[in-house]
Amino acid sequence: MVENKMSNPQQAPQRKQLKERVCEFLASNAIVGAMAILAFFLSFAQLVWPFIRDHFSSYSVDLESPDLVNLFCEGSEGIDVESNQRPICNGNNRVVLLATPLFYINTGGEDKTVWLRREIVDVKFLDQSERTIKEIALAWERVSSSDKWHSPSIEEVEPNRAISHSTLFYPESFGCSKDVSSSICAAKNSYKWGEFADRVISRDITHAVLSFEPAMKPSSVKLSRRCRWTFTDSNIDDLKKWRDQYEAVRKLSPQQAASGTMISPPYALLAANCEPLDASP
Repeated sequence: MVENKMSNPQQAPQRKQLKERVCEFLASNAIVGAMAILAFFLSFAQLVWPFIRDHFSSYSVDLESPDLVNLFCEGSEGIDVESNQRPICNGNNRVVLLATPLFYINTGGEDKTVWLRREIVDVKFLDQSERTIKEIALAWERVSSSDKWHSPSIEEVEPNRAISHSTLFYPESFGCSKDVSSSICAAKNSYKWGEFADRVISRDITHAVLSFEPAMKPSSVKLSRRCRWTFTDSNIDDLKKWRDQYEAVRKLSPQQAASGTMISPPYALLAANCEPLDASP
């Protein structure tokens, strides 16, 4: 115990010298400069991190399957014409599709704006054994976000925003090889309502698979949604009703029925809730 007490006065000056050296080191220009540089890099990292994060973040856009789909005999949808001027559906009119709504939501980074350039739907009409009876590609021709229809144009989908609209799809020259002319391709994508109705009534066609594949910008954004429409007895009854009405009109006025200029023509349409086939991410 005596030796420990004797040693304390000798260690005190050493501790004082050590503290002074540490203080001198911390106050040196080298340490001050290093701390300043570190503070600069930390501030710079905080400033540029949002840009780096957004630059390397991926696009994230989702498309939901439509709630309601309609098949029209072209003219029965009544777009761009007065109600008493709709062309008669004499069976030669083409099949057109209405989808309501098509809903897009952008959940990407702050600078990940995307643009909807075009909407295309591939429609496969199949029999009970899943054999394709007819396949057509349809493209958007009219869209509506309210009660008015207009020609489609490129639509912007901002980050953390959503857009939706109803779309009318018509036969177009899509889905054919480059060596096939646009007119031949459009004809390939045209399906006569009368032929379609006969196939459904006879149950040669039992269901349809609709594949919605919009074209987006940037092109790296790929979206696809499919749904299944099973043609019911009610759908068959609607088609039989149209066929019977048309036959009655044709017998009363063959010339007007053939020319498609009846004042009160039988219209033709089907409606269904399309069953989604793709699970949402």
